[in-house]
Amino acid sequence: KPGERIRLRVTPSRDAHVYCYLQDEARRVVRFYPNRFNRSALVRADAPLQIPGRMGFELVANTRRVTETIACFASERDVAGELPAAVYGSDFAKLPVASLDDVRSAFARDAGEGVAQARLRIAFR
Repeated sequence: KPGERIRLRVTPSRDAHVYCYLQDEARRVVRFYPNRFNRSALVRADAPLQIPGRMGFELVANTRRVTETIACFASERDVAGELPAAVYGSDFAKLPVASLDDVRSAFARDAGEGVAQARLRIAFR
């Protein structure tokens, strides 16, 4: 529903470094995990990650009823230092990319094989 809080549970099948992004109703792309509240991208298979959980932010569905998309990428190794600044950027800041496909391409190119991806479309009835 418009304005509804969004909660995610990320459960990798094995320990992985996870990076999550939102493409909002205005098509802006932001990275929201890892972030200033939880700097480590490492998520253990036996300890699922709750987003936002106890982190000091909220994800809220827009009130304009425009579809948004969340994408999370998982890698066996920490690839933050290998990603271009345009893709990693600062947490919660608009990234200078056109879409989540640009982010996916950067992960495929810079993180190599072994990158998994999951997407969630936030659509309205």
